[in-house]
Amino acid sequence: MLLKRKARLDLVKSKKRSSAKQDSSDDSDDSEASNDDKLLMQPSHYRQQDYKFEEEEGEGSDFEELNVVFDHFNPKEEDFHGIRQFLKEYLDKTVFDVSGLVDLIIGQSGAVGTIVKVANESEVYGLISMVSFKYYQTEKCMKQIKSFVLSKCPADLQDQMKQALEGNTGLIISERMVNMPQEMALPLVSGLFDEIKLSQEDQPKELRARYRMDR
Repeated sequence: MLLKRKARLDLVKSKKRSSAKQDSSDDSDDSEASNDDKLLMQPSHYRQQDYKFEEEEGEGSDFEELNVVFDHFNPKEEDFHGIRQFLKEYLDKTVFDVSGLVDLIIGQSGAVGTIVKVANESEVYGLISMVSFKYYQTEKCMKQIKSFVLSKCPADLQDQMKQALEGNTGLIISERMVNMPQEMALPLVSGLFDEIKLSQEDQPKELRARYRMDR
């Protein structure tokens, strides 16, 4: 397992995967986490991130600088509605089984997928995950997404696209609020690909097919 450490982005360099196997004394930073938050941890790309925003208090007043701290978490059942809000118009307002897709994302918690929240708050500000077309091919939501993708594909590429969607192809889901800092994107994407790679080593053999992608 990999530790999700809380550390300032500008003070921390990426740690190797082996750092998760250090002595318990190295894990003192996480001692304040509650039992409910003892999750399978994420790659070292994920860091608590500090951002500064300006808020105007009133007419003619100066701007006040605010610090906002974003944390990265494994998605939980309590995040269901927050995640669903992002995906309601995922297929250009085409109706599909949104709840089914959210269930798949939460079901992979601890292996692949991350949500962004402000510390000690419940609102979801962003998420990233990957869902396999092949592994979940019988799920209603994935059938609907596959049909949508094929409907947008040029006729001369239909066969090629069908072949790709029937193989080990993953649907990358990356959503965040419009005014979220762009700097959040890179560590989330890098971390996701680290998770996919590590899933083939850390996950039980019977679950690795969920995250196996063709090159």
